[in-house]
Amino acid sequence: MTTQAREPLAPADVLGGHTLPHSRESEMALLGAMIFDNDVIGDVVEILNSPEMFAFPAHRVVFEAILRLHLDRKPIDLVVLRDDLNTNHRLEAVGGADYLMALVEGVPNAANAPAYARTVHDKFVLRNIIDTCQKIVHTATQVTEDVDEVRDQAEKALFQALAKGEKAS
Repeated sequence: MTTQAREPLAPADVLGGHTLPHSRESEMALLGAMIFDNDVIGDVVEILNSPEMFAFPAHRVVFEAILRLHLDRKPIDLVVLRDDLNTNHRLEAVGGADYLMALVEGVPNAANAPAYARTVHDKFVLRNIIDTCQKIVHTATQVTEDVDEVRDQAEKALFQALAKGEKAS
């Protein structure tokens, strides 16, 4: 593993110059825990049901690869994951082999994976609410007539945003 670890892209800014809610440390610890101890994957997928729940695109790619390998009943470690990402031409997109190693080396405690997953989930819900509210604001500033329709659309959009964050069953 000779490539140098690169930082993944950061979450985008929102209105007022604020950064979207995220926890890079929780995302990294969670992915590292899943690589280090495959037994935690089942607990994690009860909390996180989609790669989009990660704020960092590179982490989405790693999570997706881990889940794919897990569903294929393959043991997951640094070598297997690196080879899989390389075969699928995604290794550089996640920051290279050294970044994968940094994920595992940075795991405080693999047993805390469910707690890391809850933090990632909660940040996703907040980002989703913010995105929905921004869309509602945009729609509301464009309306010239039917306020009731805008209100109904806003209510429906917010309900859908909240439902999107529901944990997997």
